[in-house]
Amino acid sequence: MGGIVAAALHAQDDAPLYPLGGLIANGMGNTQSKFMMTARPSYISVDDDHTLFPVDKKDGIMFKPGTTDPEILAHCERLNAVSPLPDVTQFPTAWLPVWKEKWASLVKTSVMFCLVEDDPFFVVDEEEMAICVRSFRNSVRVGGSLVRAAPHCMELSYWSQGWYARCFGFAMECAASLDGLK
Repeated sequence: MGGIVAAALHAQDDAPLYPLGGLIANGMGNTQSKFMMTARPSYISVDDDHTLFPVDKKDGIMFKPGTTDPEILAHCERLNAVSPLPDVTQFPTAWLPVWKEKWASLVKTSVMFCLVEDDPFFVVDEEEMAICVRSFRNSVRVGGSLVRAAPHCMELSYWSQGWYARCFGFAMECAASLDGLK
């Protein structure tokens, strides 16, 4: 979410302080899944403004069985971080209905957008992918992909090395494109 907003604001800046070569967006879709519309969020209140997701519940949602090395799961407690409460409670009403028109439509830089097939939070199929990709209508280049069988937290799963290789390749293309504009 934050990357899309930053790229949209950068595109509106008449004199940006830095070049923005590209945006990689994943982990967010167009339509909430039935699971998310019916499941009650399970989180621990940290203070009035922050929450923490219980690791045992979080891991079961982020990583389906057999999608990550057990050694990774040993680090989940350490990697767990607080989330701003509004990000959790207002996402379906304040972000999801408007992100495509209000923010993605303003992005001008290259975009690499990805959905994962085994995402419990969003409806995932080719049509949903196309809707998300089309929302970046002012981008100089948009690529979309659907990673088959990957879990929501692809970055820590068995798909991670391939995903990071794609991200680094995209970043190198974006950097070369920026260099070519000089």
